[in-house]
Amino acid sequence: MLIESNSEPTATKPSAMQETLAALLEQERISRQESRMEKSLELLEEIAELLWRARDFRLLMKTTQTLTSKRGQPVKAISKMVRMCMGYISSIDDEVVRMEFVETMKGICEKKIYLEVEYARCCMMIVKHKEKEGATREDILEAAKIMENVQVETYGSMDKFEKLEFILYQMKLNILLKDYTKLIIVSKKVNLKFFNDAAFAKLETTFYLYKLQYHLMKDEYAEIAECLSGVHSALGKGDKEEDEASLKIKEETPSDFDYDPFVREIAGTFLDKSAACQSYLAFMLLEDFSLDKLDRIKKEWEKQQVTLASHFGMRNLVQAFMTKEISSCRLEDYSLNELLVFDVYGPYGNKYHAQLEKQLIKKNLHSGTPLLLLKIPLSLTQVSLYYSNIRFTKLSKLLRNSIIKIEDNLCELIFEDKVTCVIDRPAELINFRIQKTEAELIDDWVGNINDIVDLVDFVCERIEREDVRA
Repeated sequence: MLIESNSEPTATKPSAMQETLAALLEQERISRQESRMEKSLELLEEIAELLWRARDFRLLMKTTQTLTSKRGQPVKAISKMVRMCMGYISSIDDEVVRMEFVETMKGICEKKIYLEVEYARCCMMIVKHKEKEGATREDILEAAKIMENVQVETYGSMDKFEKLEFILYQMKLNILLKDYTKLIIVSKKVNLKFFNDAAFAKLETTFYLYKLQYHLMKDEYAEIAECLSGVHSALGKGDKEEDEASLKIKEETPSDFDYDPFVREIAGTFLDKSAACQSYLAFMLLEDFSLDKLDRIKKEWEKQQVTLASHFGMRNLVQAFMTKEISSCRLEDYSLNELLVFDVYGPYGNKYHAQLEKQLIKKNLHSGTPLLLLKIPLSLTQVSLYYSNIRFTKLSKLLRNSIIKIEDNLCELIFEDKVTCVIDRPAELINFRIQKTEAELIDDWVGNINDIVDLVDFVCERIEREDVRA
């Protein structure tokens, strides 16, 4: 925190001020040479206060530079004077003089580990000045370079709240420069354990919204869902904090969760809890098909059913993935316009429609047998459970989709070893019942015998242990 002076600046005669300053400087020299630290601290404080009252900021800058660079100057004295000067910055009205003052303080603090926090604050002030409204790309690029050289994640003396704000500002600059590679690198500096504290709810929301920009650009659906889930969780913490604050403070006060305009701009409607909830479920549906994906969707849907009770579009779409029956792969059969991610008039238009259609087709074609073996409380129903073989024309009618799309997705699943079948192209026939060779049957038989023998050995071992105990 910046230290503010309690004294009001007053006019001082230049001649009297110069005489007083000279006397104080002489006393400071004697105290420093005699290693009287307490006296040096008092004198440096008096010198800074004298120049501040005289409103002679340039002389204050020059004097501070000189005194802090003196040989034998105690570290504690330098720290005290710099922190006093940092407290004066917000009271300097002239922007040019103020930024010159900040630059001077930055130069004094540079490469001094005991002034690392003050150095970081000076850098932040300079960067915000360069990044202000109307700044050119060159200004923002210069600001980003300054921020890159400040590794606040290594500062042990900086408060973790301030540290996190600093890193988030680094991420913001990378978004402005569209440097998404550096954005994701900087995001890894954030310790996610900080977000266990509800006081960090606003910063947690901002962090996930910034990180979201990278994954949206890369179309990484699992990571997008994770970020939106983080936003939804953080918004819940924010609402709780605001409720607690409203019980304590009756008069109207600005909300602690008034977000920066830039954050609101990139967030769109994701700052609404309901929108964030349905959106992260929607992106989970877009993930590449797997049994684990359906298990996670089922768990998340059970948790969020109350929140999404009125969202019939999302309910129908989730049920299409979770049902034990063959579901339609025709997007017109679902109320997609009720969903932010799939609404053709929304921010994404029909960008994700093809991916959703692909996942619906894969869900119907995927083999459900492994689920029974894993004893997962999900049962994927796919065409092979009802048909040993089926023609593409019939399958096209069942799935309500084109033959070309069905064939493409089926071939992809076969290539990934997720479906076992044979396609007879001339006959346009899919055969799901493939007869095993004699070698495969023998391998299966040997595998079963080995399992039985292992089970018998395990049971015998347990019986022997019980006998020994008895």
